Amino acid sequence: MLRSDASGVTFDYTPAPAHRDTVFADGAFFDVLTIDHCLSTSGPGAPVLPRRHVLVGLPSDAAPTAILLEAPFREETGYRFALSAEKTAIPVSARAGFFPVTPLESVPAGKMQGQTVWPLMLSPVAYDPTTGRARFYERLRVEVRFNAPPTVSRSFVSSAPSPLGGVLESILLNGKTTRTWRADDAVSPALRVNSFGPGEWYKVRITETGLYRIDRQTLQQAGMDVNGINPRTLRLFSGGGRTLPHDVDSPRPALAEVAIRVAGEQDGRFDENDTILFYGTGVSGFEFLQAPRTYAFYDNPYTDTNVYWLSTGGSTPGLRIGDRLVSQTSGATRTDTQVRRHEEREIVNPLDSGTEWFWQLFDGAFREEAIFQVDLGKVARNGRVTARFRFQSRTRFTHHVQAFVNDHPVGDRIWAGESTPVLLVGTGDWIKDGVNEIRIVLPRTAASANQPDHVYFDWFELDYRTPLDASGGDLVFEQEIGESVPIVRYEITGAASDTETFDITNPFRVVRMATTGAFSDSSRVLPAQYRTVRPNRWKRPVSVTRDTDSDLRNSTNGADYLIIAHDDFVEVAERLRAHRAAHSNLRATVVRISDIYDEFSFGLFDPTAIRDFLRYAAFGWSGASPSFALLLGDGHYDYRNRSRSDRPMRIPPFEDGDRCTDDFFVYFDGNNDPLVENDIFPDMAIGRLPARSPQEASVMVDKIVAYEASPEFGVWRNTIVLTADDERTPGAGFDEPFHIGDTERLATRNVPGSFRVEKVYLTEYPLDAAGEKPGARVALVGHINDGAVLVNWVGHGAANLWAHERIFNTSRDLASLDNGARLPVFVTATCTAGRFDMINEEAMAEDFLRAEGKGAIGFIGATRLSFPSPNAALNRGLYDGMLGFDMTVGEALLRAKIATVNRENSEKYTLFGDPAMRLGVPSKTIRFVEQPDTLRVFVATAVSGEVLADTSADRRFSGTAFLRASDSERNITYVADSGGQIPYRLLGADMFRGPVPVFEGRFSGAFIVPRDVTYGGLQGRIAVYATDGRTDAAGVIYPLALQGADPAFRDSTGPDIDILVEGRSITDGDYVSTSPLLTVRLSDESGINITGEVGHQIILQTDADAKTRQDVTPRFQYDAGSFRNGSFQFRLSALTPGDHSVSVKAWDNFNNPSTTTVSLKVVEDTDLRITDIISYPNPCAGPTTFTFELTQDADIALQVYTVAGTPIRSFPRRPGFRGFNQVDWDGADEEGATLANGAYLYKITARSNGSKPQTVSAFGRLLVVR
Repeated sequence: MLRSDASGVTFDYTPAPAHRDTVFADGAFFDVLTIDHCLSTSGPGAPVLPRRHVLVGLPSDAAPTAILLEAPFREETGYRFALSAEKTAIPVSARAGFFPVTPLESVPAGKMQGQTVWPLMLSPVAYDPTTGRARFYERLRVEVRFNAPPTVSRSFVSSAPSPLGGVLESILLNGKTTRTWRADDAVSPALRVNSFGPGEWYKVRITETGLYRIDRQTLQQAGMDVNGINPRTLRLFSGGGRTLPHDVDSPRPALAEVAIRVAGEQDGRFDENDTILFYGTGVSGFEFLQAPRTYAFYDNPYTDTNVYWLSTGGSTPGLRIGDRLVSQTSGATRTDTQVRRHEEREIVNPLDSGTEWFWQLFDGAFREEAIFQVDLGKVARNGRVTARFRFQSRTRFTHHVQAFVNDHPVGDRIWAGESTPVLLVGTGDWIKDGVNEIRIVLPRTAASANQPDHVYFDWFELDYRTPLDASGGDLVFEQEIGESVPIVRYEITGAASDTETFDITNPFRVVRMATTGAFSDSSRVLPAQYRTVRPNRWKRPVSVTRDTDSDLRNSTNGADYLIIAHDDFVEVAERLRAHRAAHSNLRATVVRISDIYDEFSFGLFDPTAIRDFLRYAAFGWSGASPSFALLLGDGHYDYRNRSRSDRPMRIPPFEDGDRCTDDFFVYFDGNNDPLVENDIFPDMAIGRLPARSPQEASVMVDKIVAYEASPEFGVWRNTIVLTADDERTPGAGFDEPFHIGDTERLATRNVPGSFRVEKVYLTEYPLDAAGEKPGARVALVGHINDGAVLVNWVGHGAANLWAHERIFNTSRDLASLDNGARLPVFVTATCTAGRFDMINEEAMAEDFLRAEGKGAIGFIGATRLSFPSPNAALNRGLYDGMLGFDMTVGEALLRAKIATVNRENSEKYTLFGDPAMRLGVPSKTIRFVEQPDTLRVFVATAVSGEVLADTSADRRFSGTAFLRASDSERNITYVADSGGQIPYRLLGADMFRGPVPVFEGRFSGAFIVPRDVTYGGLQGRIAVYATDGRTDAAGVIYPLALQGADPAFRDSTGPDIDILVEGRSITDGDYVSTSPLLTVRLSDESGINITGEVGHQIILQTDADAKTRQDVTPRFQYDAGSFRNGSFQFRLSALTPGDHSVSVKAWDNFNNPSTTTVSLKVVEDTDLRITDIISYPNPCAGPTTFTFELTQDADIALQVYTVAGTPIRSFPRRPGFRGFNQVDWDGADEEGATLANGAYLYKITARSNGSKPQTVSAFGRLLVVR
């Protein structure tokens, strides 16, 4: 930054060195350049080159310009870059000159929390495809002129700065300068809708259009005190039943009063026979459009239920249905009316996404047809009808459809193209009274059988006329469009004496026509609509329920953190709210999703209401502006449950075609700012806990609370697992080296050096006959179970699968997880791992969060297909935020999305977890006091350090430090089948790992460098993690050189090996269970070789069978404070009853081996027996010892008897153990007297523990001789 002030900024961009790789694609090699902080992007038909976005904060009234002042460069030849697959009229490859033409381009500005953000795109490399020359810009000097003085305005957070202020400052080039430039975005008029007034309010739900009746009993059941109301204060309101506009600038529907008729209100009481009558409209139907002067069908994609609001107790008299006197004789007579019939069955969703559903898919190879029956009742005018049929293609080949009404051809259409809608329209005298037949035909032929002709049938409409016959009790009719006469007489027949006719042209202001049959009325510009109906055809609401005002629009509200919870999850949400307030010092509020619907979509289920509420809270609350939003509940794309799925809808996602994103809920800025073409930046950190039930919600919240309030400390909190795909993509025809390349850049440039990075790269594992890599799966599951704070995947994937080689499949591998409270945040730079909105299966993200006692604490995954370069940029930005800026996970993801300036890709990534949660990483640092700069073989290396509190040792910190010394990193160059190379580094083998004590913040330890290291290596590493049970710390010494052995050191003796079973020493032939836990202790003056070098591993083997060999080296850990002694545990499994042997072979750091073998007698766990009963000495003259063996652990009791059965000595019950046991006896009776000579009996009783305890006894004989 050269200058940053109120008038503009000037900066230099010096690109990092470009890294040149090659990729094999379509039979040829292409160059790929990667530069730090750049994405690989291109325009249509243009070369794929690195570009960098720089974000500049602008004053609210700026008219900015960007000027390239300097751009020195150098040029090189011999490059060949791949071109974008998108086509242009004149491809770039056919034009002479460099692309891009200029290294500086601007992108439309966006807004984030009131701050205008202007992205500039810098291109450090240009390419001329006609000559193969590449131009490398060495420096770009750019000046941005605001061309307007900055406006100092109030922040919309009135009581305190936004917790997200650090996000903006960290990504804006002039972040600190822009603090006062954020516009005061008051709530726009689009969100200022009518609020609920005083009195009691009741929700009235309906699903059809018609006249509705509410009686006294219904109101009583809803909780209304019908005896205490004045019916003249009853009022009814509606928001119209339509969806909310997605655009924040569009006007919102207003709550408007609906005319009602309250029978019996004149006496001021609501008596037994009093009723409320109103005209209600459903959420679908035909509406008249003024501009084209026609009717069009509308349908609410989110719900089939409309909501009306009934209030009582106010002071304003309610709007009532009026009467209109009409003539019954004058005017031009009409005896029939136009009817529109829309038939649609929403059964098939082609994308498994969005709101577009179809009736039927035609996807056969040959002729197909479908027949539908429709009852039209009585028809007029010779069955004249206009029929419309809508289809949509889904393949790019030729399509052919035909439509028939009662075998009369309506239309025949041939077209080509994918995702193309087609409308067949025809008019003729084709229909009849009653049932009519509709037929759809796809007349395919054998010639087109090899071209997939996939066509979806959507709906059909029939416009026809029917007589004005009211004999059915409910007749809807209308004025003709463009009626030419001033007065129209409607000749209604068949009307009963109790029939009433209503003018329903304005459904909010229905008027009763004073007639029971024919009548006359004036024609109008807006065609009049009428309904004639008998009382027995009046409808009843689906439900009437009392509402409690949530007061969400109160401007004095305030919160930093909002939990939007399904109503069933409120109790769980309150626990999280209390934790967040106490742990994070955030003002937290729980909001019921039903309250959001009530106040922002007037009770209708509508996802956009969530966005409108969050925006209102952000700009309209004065107490505090929310920065975090958590959606507590699962959701899916089948809003209206057309699939009849049993999957609940708790908190809906936002769907638009093949788009599913929770970011929509936090896009607050519209297009009314001349600088902002589209809102590309989210304004809040948002996350989701996809719970289907209160139990699942409780599991997720319990995990979060425990993770932060009572964490399990350990080295896992300082461990990151990076997993990456190989270059193979079956059937693709090209290599994909970028998965590992992107992961390597993440490891070296975005992960602080104090973290241990475990890598699982698929190139390191062989492919089996099934096309899988089981070794990678075992390694990944092992690392997860050991614990890691982050687990990262870069590569191909699906909703519940990583890689074509299936290294993790949730249906198979989730059961293998056993990571307990060592819960990572999973970051998956892959496709659809976060596709939570499916209705027939669960995404990996959901399964990991719902898993109780294991799984994940958070999961970041894409809901749809995503792309490598923007994925990599998002991944790097996310790690920068979490690990570099100490942001919460939600803040870090928000920051990364803004920084990448790629809404199309980044909005697919959903945070499944709490956006206000921070990673559980060490909060303190370690300073090394004694540290080597070189590691020498066979030399004892001392390490000491301090856990810091500010700049000195933390005297309150006493606990344990875990020291880990590693060999130099290994440099790998993987060669693909195509010949392309993928370089990467892997961790060096461990030389030492073990605990050392920490007292008053200080620790010291030592280790011996083994023979099996990389002589001359330069990337050795010593890492220390420390915890006192309340907090933790980490530090690293890196890099370290390794040198050869000191000849003064000599050792020719292998280590001592001691094998214990269930914590006890054993002798040959001891009884054990079929799965005994072994503890193996190793000791050597030179330390134990734990490098795992081939031939020098610690090996455990049973029965001298090579097939049972287990490399147990990773299990070994030194004892606290020792570099000579240590142990490991291993549970044997699947041992059959009988005799077995176990051997352990180990090496010391001089590579001297030792082997120890023990013999075991295996018995079934369910078989408790007492064997090998012996007393020694026997005969005895005094003390003796009773010995015996047990086949299980059990409580034991022993008694001594005379031969006549008289007890003379009892021993207290004590625990016995599998294998050898002994009880010592002093030879005296209960009184301490010496026994007389003679024979005696003794009885041993054993009782096992567990759910099915067993009791067994055994007897022995003893002879006393003095």
